[in-house]
Amino acid sequence: MVVGNYKINFIVFDIYGVIITSGHNIKDLLFPIFPQHKTHRYSRKIYHFYAVNKISREDFWPQIGAQNFDLEKKFLSRHKLDKNFYDVIKYLQKQNKKLFILSNIPREWSDFLNKKFNFNKYFSGQLYSWQTGTRKPDKKIFKILTKKYKLISSQTLFIDDNIINIRAAKSLGFITCWCDRDNTDINPTSVDYKINNLKQLIKII
Repeated sequence: MVVGNYKINFIVFDIYGVIITSGHNIKDLLFPIFPQHKTHRYSRKIYHFYAVNKISREDFWPQIGAQNFDLEKKFLSRHKLDKNFYDVIKYLQKQNKKLFILSNIPREWSDFLNKKFNFNKYFSGQLYSWQTGTRKPDKKIFKILTKKYKLISSQTLFIDDNIINIRAAKSLGFITCWCDRDNTDINPTSVDYKINNLKQLIKII
């Protein structure tokens, strides 16, 4: 889906559902290895507090029913990159695009993913909800991102799997790309481009 031709100099990636193939970290990555978990609704609520640094790692895991941090290790080990991630990122770098991450995750998870996948090597900047105390789709986190890295929203492609986040970015003037891994027939008006895997980015840039 393409609704216009844009000058793209900056690209902002979400992590879950875009860089990491699963878009549902609690439901898809955690619950299958944690049968004694609390309800999804409750766990998501506690996770949201954790992601904006309102509760600590030591508070989060016991509150969702975990007895120790062994579950955290198993959970983090289940994270898998889009199989085309490195090829696509290298291609974008050759096109002189500046690449960034904007994601709603807690500090320990961002630290783990950075170390495991070497994000610092490929991205010019990263901004996480735990750093800002707010999370997408709050417009505040987008404004912090643009100010911190001097991005021009009209030249910035924002890629996310959550259409609510896409709408927020679009309202601030970003070029939007919905990563719809389910490949649905839905085409929201707030979406400028639609992909179902990272490799399709090459056709856009």
